[in-house]
Amino acid sequence: MMRAGINTTMTRDKSRLHRWETLLIAVFLAAAALMVAGPSAAHAAHTPETTIPVGRSPAAVAVSPDGARAYVTNFGSGTVSVIDTATNTVTETVAVGRDPSSVAVSPDGARAYVTNFGSG
Repeated sequence: MMRAGINTTMTRDKSRLHRWETLLIAVFLAAAALMVAGPSAAHAAHTPETTIPVGRSPAAVAVSPDGARAYVTNFGSGTVSVIDTATNTVTETVAVGRDPSSVAVSPDGARAYVTNFGSG
């Protein structure tokens, strides 16, 4: 009985978290675009330019050093969405294991490293 209550609460919390994560990713991508564009663009409007659909429950974002790609971990899908920041489109979706929660890009931009909460 207690387990069902926990699952219901977790589902509700994940849904609420998904909305915030989606907003956070949009804001992060807008900030990353401003950093790549330079200081003069930072004085422009502070609103997201676009929304990019990714997998379920996006959890983390990392941008390549050159700003050309953004990597989004999709906690609920077990994937990472690779976004071309010039076109704001998902160019690839990579299966990475259960519940990917964090992502980092190597300094040379050659690799993205993902940690999975639900698997090794």
